[in-house]
Amino acid sequence: IDTLRALMMAIVHDLVEIDAGDTFFYGLTEDKTIQEQKAIERLTGLLPSAVGEELKTIWTEFEAGQSPEAKFVSALDRFLPIYSNMQNDGYSWKNHGVSVDQVRARCEKPISDGLPELWKLTDALLSESVAKGQFTARE
Repeated sequence: IDTLRALMMAIVHDLVEIDAGDTFFYGLTEDKTIQEQKAIERLTGLLPSAVGEELKTIWTEFEAGQSPEAKFVSALDRFLPIYSNMQNDGYSWKNHGVSVDQVRARCEKPISDGLPELWKLTDALLSESVAKGQFTARE
């Protein structure tokens, strides 16, 4: 993969989420898509047009999720909150009643598409989290 492009993609993706108001992953709504579209337009509008268009292209590429870079960044984007929750004893999962089945359903494909070995590790870590009582809900 083009590591510089992947890094730019991760940064642009996070800036858009920050500007749009990052939402809880398991409470997503269509409104999030609209807010992020407005955010990318607003942010890129602040830049010289060539730079803005390049960043919008990178963001659109990430959202489409088809390029190797987009799959790589998406895998990491899905893994990091899982890892964070594991480090804080499942705080967000417990607080929002998220089940391990929900995590697996939302994260398996993006992680395994981008980094198959990371999904194997993630799946094992999720099983450990269940054993440690880091989930209170189950579907």
